[in-house]
Amino acid sequence: MRRRNGKAVSCEPCRISKIRCDHATPICEKCKLRGFDAKCYYHPAPLTRQKRKEKESVTGNRNNTEESDKERTTAGYLGSTSFTSVFSTDSNRDIAHAALFPSTRNLLNGNNPSIEQSLVQLVCSSISLCEELIRGYYSRSYFTVIPYPLIFETVSRARQYLQDSQSDENHAAIAAKITQNSKKPFQISPQTTLDEFYNLFTGHSLRWEFIGVIFSLGGFGALINPSHMISINGDRTKAHAFAAEMHTASSACLEICERQPSMNDIIIWLRSSHMILATDLMGDINHPCYRLFGGLVFDCFAMGLHSQTRFESELPFFLSETRKRIFAAISRRDKNLATALGRPPLIHRNYCDIVPPLDLDDEDVLLSGSELTAALSKLDDEGWSKRSIEDRKFWPATVIRMRYQTSVFREEVQVINNRHTTWTSIPPFFHYTPTLWTQLDPTATMVSLTIHLEYLQSVFQLHRISQSRTHTDTPDLLVTCTQMLSAVLDLTKQLEYRDQIRERYSWIFLVYGFPSAGVLVNELRACTFSNRPLPGISRAEVIRNLSVLVGWFENASVPGRGEYQACVEASKVVGGLLDEILEFEPTELGNWDNSDVSVPMNSVSFDELETSELFLGLLDGLDWDIALPGWDLGLDSTF
Repeated sequence: MRRRNGKAVSCEPCRISKIRCDHATPICEKCKLRGFDAKCYYHPAPLTRQKRKEKESVTGNRNNTEESDKERTTAGYLGSTSFTSVFSTDSNRDIAHAALFPSTRNLLNGNNPSIEQSLVQLVCSSISLCEELIRGYYSRSYFTVIPYPLIFETVSRARQYLQDSQSDENHAAIAAKITQNSKKPFQISPQTTLDEFYNLFTGHSLRWEFIGVIFSLGGFGALINPSHMISINGDRTKAHAFAAEMHTASSACLEICERQPSMNDIIIWLRSSHMILATDLMGDINHPCYRLFGGLVFDCFAMGLHSQTRFESELPFFLSETRKRIFAAISRRDKNLATALGRPPLIHRNYCDIVPPLDLDDEDVLLSGSELTAALSKLDDEGWSKRSIEDRKFWPATVIRMRYQTSVFREEVQVINNRHTTWTSIPPFFHYTPTLWTQLDPTATMVSLTIHLEYLQSVFQLHRISQSRTHTDTPDLLVTCTQMLSAVLDLTKQLEYRDQIRERYSWIFLVYGFPSAGVLVNELRACTFSNRPLPGISRAEVIRNLSVLVGWFENASVPGRGEYQACVEASKVVGGLLDEILEFEPTELGNWDNSDVSVPMNSVSFDELETSELFLGLLDGLDWDIALPGWDLGLDSTF
């Protein structure tokens, strides 16, 4: 909780005793030590002496900052598919020192309200702003999951209820009513109408889980706000600070909901939106965020979202499709995290009955009767919309379907041939080509590029596994690496968005660019030292692309985001090997013909190359001990 001047409020026992409060919630440490647990609470409008408290608060915040700067947490175990694996000899050891994080205690234990009355005060003062930010988020993003009518209408009803209630009810009474509403179980049948569904959790039936959804989506909307500034009651504040405030508030709502024994769809919405806001603030591979994702998966299992065919007939169409979107998006994210961190996936298709959502616009999901029948008639047998090329458009469901289908590869690595069949089942006009930068808007092109890279990464991992287990020649691996690196470098050609790419999308270079570059530079070095041509690819093209990649990170100032710093460090390794290759003077050059794709790949194996003294020497000089807050695996996604 904060005062009007923005400073943290002390709990009542500390305020009355005139001692410095550490502002921990729900009970501060000072009260715990003094045995005042039952008396510790934060008054929404304490009668304090402002100047004295402001000085104490500023000093306390400074001390907290100094302490938190000393704390760092690791990413934990990173397995054989992690982004560092091509630069490491032992994939099974803990290499968490390669991805250190700044402390996130200031976000997880923020100075925001956690008691119910304070939450009501906060939502009453911020709901109009949150509603505006949520609408802006949905208008700018292709990565939303919950259909926008389900959010817009319910947020509007919640705002109207709170505005009407403030005139004749105090915050304590409103909080008590919301708490009582939150204890009621949901009653849903196939005949449940939209209005009946809304009345379960908003308006006069407002629940804590939906207030948490408002906080989370509002915070995320602030983070992707182009201005990076938010106006609150005429005062401008940084969007990141507002998002952190909303994160702490949604955490409090989640804690309240966890006390209730029942489960419902809105709790799933809360867990998912809260997790996304947390990862955008702290990074995907931050362990608290990984734990939040685990909680989301387990609640989905408890709700039966993994057994969709069984429960589909028991739900209204709009809710069934929303659940399909949510679980498909979660399943896709699970595979991304498992691949990036080298950990087992939490969701396995063998134990799930996953039905991809239909390729419908958000508004069509809410239709019923003959209107719904007409909308469904416009789909083919596979659930794709039969729109013409002229009408092609990325709907949120389109993106979810595509990303889910490409993620399936990661559970079927033993069936390499399936990748092409699944990929070609996606309508061709959704496939990425460099010309899309001139045909579509930048955000839509980024959607296509990201999905294309996810597909290529799946192929990349399959070829690496095949090469490491069979020790056979895999020129296809080099071809795939060339395609990945070339697609990543298309970003460097978008000069108009150069600063935004460096600031927000450097994770793409880290996850897709440097693993492929590492394989290419290793093979290029081996072939150069043994006077052999590269199998199946152009040596000149590889050198040119590697030079562009290294130059992109050499000739720019380093933004604050840690993944960019990690890219700079990785580029030093690639640049060092590339310098060796270019400076190498062979005693006798052979005739290299890169057009012969059947040239055997008799180069040094990855294990031998990666354990060479020279390569390890370069890795020892790489400063992995940097702040790496993670990468946004979902772009500006709600998942």
